[in-house]
Amino acid sequence: MPKAMMLYVVRGDKGKLLDAVRGGPMTDLLTALHSYYLESKERQRARAVRAWMNSIRNERLSLKPMNYPGNSAELVLEYDFVLKYPSSLGSVRSLRSVVIPVSHFVWVRRASRLLVFFDVFRKGALRALAEAISLKAYGDPQAIRQLSLSFDDFESLEVWATGAEGAAAGFVRRAVFADSVLGESHVDEISVKRAALEREPIYKSVKERSRRWLSLTLVTPLIEEVGARFSCRFSHDGSVIIYTPVTDLVQVDALLTNLERVLALAG
Repeated sequence: MPKAMMLYVVRGDKGKLLDAVRGGPMTDLLTALHSYYLESKERQRARAVRAWMNSIRNERLSLKPMNYPGNSAELVLEYDFVLKYPSSLGSVRSLRSVVIPVSHFVWVRRASRLLVFFDVFRKGALRALAEAISLKAYGDPQAIRQLSLSFDDFESLEVWATGAEGAAAGFVRRAVFADSVLGESHVDEISVKRAALEREPIYKSVKERSRRWLSLTLVTPLIEEVGARFSCRFSHDGSVIIYTPVTDLVQVDALLTNLERVLALAG
């Protein structure tokens, strides 16, 4: 099963985030965020948070034991998600709901300001929860933000994947570009797919004529710490999907360490 992650960046002192959870679980996250936006008269944001409060309940962030060397702390974000669905019995239709317990591991990285959320299934919900965590820790809902990958970041990933030689080398599988100009046509989105795509002239041509890179699917070079390569998709909004089966999270730890180096995130 693919492993999904969302990468966020802590703009403030990571120590404040850790201090905020050392005294006990961080709770009432969305309630506090909703009140903040009401008091600051940001009504549109308050309405968006209120909408998520109808689906997310009993949210809490707490410390868990450390297991992986690349982290300065490991947390767990838990909540109950209320999933509503239509139901019918004969001619009678109704809206039913089921409560699903949700748990995300959250890694605070040691060498960078990355905050890594695992197994995310609703990006919008996570954005609201990240803002709420940020507010609780820093008094500012924007002190923790999604990592946004630039064109240069994608090129760094491409160079990393294709720079090794022989059996250790990786390759590009698929690239999705936006704002591409091909001849006299402006294309909102274009996808190019093929194994070892970096060798194809059409790939180079489209890349040169595109302003933005939406996602890049690649096979990493051999990561020596764990003796494996990984098939991954990187998206511009900081989401990462690992398609290669992960048997131990130490593999993800090693992959993140390499990403911190490739994307110059350390420090």
